[in-house]
Amino acid sequence: MNYFLKVGAAVVVGILISGEVHAASITPDLETSGRVRDIDGVSLGPLLDTERLEVYKEGSFITSTFLEVSLSRFTSGDLLSTATLSYTRFPTTASVSAFGYIGNGTAEVSDARPSSELLGTSAFTVGNGSMNLDIGYINNLIASDVDFLGVTLVANEDTELGGFFNAAISFEVKQGDTTVVPVPASLPLLISGLGFLTLVFQRRKQSV
Repeated sequence: MNYFLKVGAAVVVGILISGEVHAASITPDLETSGRVRDIDGVSLGPLLDTERLEVYKEGSFITSTFLEVSLSRFTSGDLLSTATLSYTRFPTTASVSAFGYIGNGTAEVSDARPSSELLGTSAFTVGNGSMNLDIGYINNLIASDVDFLGVTLVANEDTELGGFFNAAISFEVKQGDTTVVPVPASLPLLISGLGFLTLVFQRRKQSV
């Protein structure tokens, strides 16, 4: 490949690489997670356990779970179209509410206390399930350059064994908000010019 073709290829590849900078779908790893078991804060609890996830309620005996994910992949100009909590639940169904809070990437007892920011309520079913989260609060955190989203999960009713696992929070970025570099209107002329110069160069080389 001669010099002119190399230059043309570099221009085209550079434009294609710089075209889109944000993925449409993002599922960040959990920064921290765990459960807090509490009866009355005196005789038992609150006890922090970062090895298991559980939502449980029987009278004053309550176990809540917290999850935290990093928002560092987003910029203040990004807008989410959806946010979804997915999980594997066993062995019973329970009504669960999700509350949002500003996290810090570390596990603390206070992470399991529900805030005033309700993100959603859903029946946690047996097997694989999901819950749609309210994106208004999360978009506000992104716009404010908050580093971590925290989600507290609380049982709304008395329930039996409440363990679950494989928890994840995934986000969809609005397609219209992805940053795309427009193709210059003069690009076709540039490519045509390079092709013409290449043809002239080849003919001169053959005539020598």
